[in-house]
Amino acid sequence: MALESPHSGRTIRLVALAVALALAGILAAAFREGLSAIDARLADLSWHLTARTDPEQRLVIIDIDEESLKELGAWPWPRQTLAAIANRLNDAGVALQAWDIVLDAPQPGDAELAAALKRGPAVLAAAFAFPGQGAAIETGHLDQASRIGGLRCRDPWPQAHGQRAPAAEFAGIPVGHIAPRVDVDGITRALPAFVCRGEAAWPALPLAAWLALNAGQPVVIAEPGAKLSDAPWRLLSPDLPEAIPLGAAGELYVPYHRAPASFLAISARDLLAGRVPAEMLKGRIALVGSTAFGLGDVVATPLSGAQAGVLVHAELLSGLLDGRLPHPVRGNALLTILAAILAAGLLWAASVWRPQRRPLIWLPLAGLALGVFILVLQAALPAQTGLYPALTPAALAALLSGLALGGFEHLRLHGERSRLFAHLSSYLPAPVAERLLARRPEDDISAERVQASVLVADLRNFTAWSEQRNPEEVAALLHRFLAVAADVVESEGGQIEALEGDAIFAVWNGLTPCADHPLRAIRAAQTLHTIMQRELPEGDPEAVPPPLALGIGLDTGLALVGSLGPRRRRQHLVLGLPVTRAVRLAAMTVDLSAPILVGPDLAAQLPEAWRKRLLRQGEFLLEGMIAPCEIFAFNGADHGNEGAEA
Repeated sequence: MALESPHSGRTIRLVALAVALALAGILAAAFREGLSAIDARLADLSWHLTARTDPEQRLVIIDIDEESLKELGAWPWPRQTLAAIANRLNDAGVALQAWDIVLDAPQPGDAELAAALKRGPAVLAAAFAFPGQGAAIETGHLDQASRIGGLRCRDPWPQAHGQRAPAAEFAGIPVGHIAPRVDVDGITRALPAFVCRGEAAWPALPLAAWLALNAGQPVVIAEPGAKLSDAPWRLLSPDLPEAIPLGAAGELYVPYHRAPASFLAISARDLLAGRVPAEMLKGRIALVGSTAFGLGDVVATPLSGAQAGVLVHAELLSGLLDGRLPHPVRGNALLTILAAILAAGLLWAASVWRPQRRPLIWLPLAGLALGVFILVLQAALPAQTGLYPALTPAALAALLSGLALGGFEHLRLHGERSRLFAHLSSYLPAPVAERLLARRPEDDISAERVQASVLVADLRNFTAWSEQRNPEEVAALLHRFLAVAADVVESEGGQIEALEGDAIFAVWNGLTPCADHPLRAIRAAQTLHTIMQRELPEGDPEAVPPPLALGIGLDTGLALVGSLGPRRRRQHLVLGLPVTRAVRLAAMTVDLSAPILVGPDLAAQLPEAWRKRLLRQGEFLLEGMIAPCEIFAFNGADHGNEGAEA
């Protein structure tokens, strides 16, 4: 079987990545809301970790706090009291007053308060009700003179079906809405830039204040972003210093750049009591609102689970003044796709070029690390760059790509290892092949002592016989002999250690433990001899050359099993007395006219029934040895005893 080519491996990797990216796309579409919630939470974390605490010098909050309510009475306060606050602010020289209070019900003193508000730039609040938020409410008055921006209703502005607007006495004073956009998790992250009421569109209170501060009553237009790097929508006007970026639904994302403590808050009671120096107010934008818990103007934000709504308006107005509003970009989907492809490409390159060790672990970990990096990048972008990306699908794609590549690499390497083992074990004993796959090349001797049984089987007269045959016939017979020998030896728990021409060398209890190895070895010798008697071609024993025959030598003893030689050329060997004796005994089968000869140590360890089938041949000094040894011939024809033993 051919090994996998590098090109086919890379192709399959690309297929695995394509499947991972497609699955990431399917999951991103199926769990869009869940992934969007993760995007939002990451942006929340960014705001929470980077919120500034240095004082915001351009804004001041006139706080109708708990202490003011205790001193001045329960809400609502008389309009004369509110007029006094407005006059104090005018006298101190504030740049603009933005009232986060809906003055919808006509009350005594409205004329006095309206006159105070008209002394300087001021913006009042209106609350809108949307379908699904209860019955339509219709209080107060929305006149064209109070509509700043002059924008007509169009997509993507939401259409309101009810209102709480300033009373008719406040006609002509610019109005901004205070309707937040509360996400499904209850956190306020954006406000609709405009809300439609009929054909007219009304800006958010911070936007109305910013527009009034910059150009009085500018006329703005809304248009979709032109470039992929633009926001989905933009507010433009010749009277404005720059375009205002909006989200896909025409919303203003609140830039939570500042911690609540960075905003100067002055208690309304202190202002009315004259305890506030004019220098603290002059030139600032005054936001009049309430942090008193009992008035119910509390929302959840990325910075706090319960924060006064006036602080949200302060955050947005501060961002408008800085020209730093966070927003998504039109090319968000393309950016996510490119990030996913880039992450997958990095993992693919790593899987191709990095040495593959434990890919099922490190490639998924690499995908997880890339996914975490993408999420960290996403968390950092809103606060650092003002961009609201949606990269969680890319992070998901990175993780799935790592898993896909890790699984593929594991299966591929397992397949290659299996193929390599199959090739190695066809040339070496299987335990040796396993050790080679598990170890690095080495220069030292790696061997161990074992009590082993050794079998050497040799085709006698093979050289002379093969001279009179064509090579194909010789190879076919030799192949049959080697195949039969391998099957017989392995069926008895042994291992073929070497195939040397027309001989085989087998070992029991070498690298693989084998109980009763002497008995198993002699049973294998008997079976191999019986089968080869039928397989070998018949011939005349008196002919020249004589016919083929099988000679087998066996013995048991202490052997050294292992490998030696330099790492560039190792040799697996089995050394020791039983090996030498088995080789010599196989050669002596010709002289003693016995097909199976057994050495003394193996004979001594056989069961009694098998020892009865051994015929003592005497003591012989084997070639190359210094001490004679007793030799036995095995009587393979005694099938009765064999069956009894079995």
